[in-house]
Amino acid sequence: STGDAAEPAFFGELTSLAKPVTAAQPRPIMRDISVTLGQLYRGDSLTVPHLRKKLNADGVTTTTLAEELRLQIQPGWASGYKVVFAKAGDEGPATVPADVVLTLKESSAGDGYRRAGHDLVYTARITLADALCGSILPVHTLDGRTLSVGLTEVIRPGYVKVVPGEGMPVPQPPAGSGKSGAAVGAAGPTGDLRIEFE
Repeated sequence: STGDAAEPAFFGELTSLAKPVTAAQPRPIMRDISVTLGQLYRGDSLTVPHLRKKLNADGVTTTTLAEELRLQIQPGWASGYKVVFAKAGDEGPATVPADVVLTLKESSAGDGYRRAGHDLVYTARITLADALCGSILPVHTLDGRTLSVGLTEVIRPGYVKVVPGEGMPVPQPPAGSGKSGAAVGAAGPTGDLRIEFE
């Protein structure tokens, strides 16, 4: 005969055996992780405490263990970036552990900086004399350096001076993620630093 093969007879009414059911995976476990703009700029390695139920040898009972999720933040990641730890949720009989998803949430900006895409925006105040006659503006970067920015033009409130290549690193698309929480991929070009004068 032609067509699809018939389902094997040992399932169902002849033997009263139940057809195997594939265990469904629960919804992902979502957790927010607070990070600073500096951590997103420099990159950082975080250890996140994680409680998890593990199956015992009997395959029925579980034990709650204190584990750690290792999160490697790549320079240039943004608030809202998600890292998936596959099947890091609770184990149980006939249960596929849920994925654990960590979402980066940027805390309030500090050190006078805020982010605008791949650019960094720094708010500066200078004296009237410096605005009219020129000066050197020291700008402390998020990785601990000090830039000496020459001001040779007349500065008015709202003026924006751009320093090329001193913004956020631009991360390359991750090659993958997993239980290590690390996305493979080096930072590429950088955005610019925009100095806004009040």
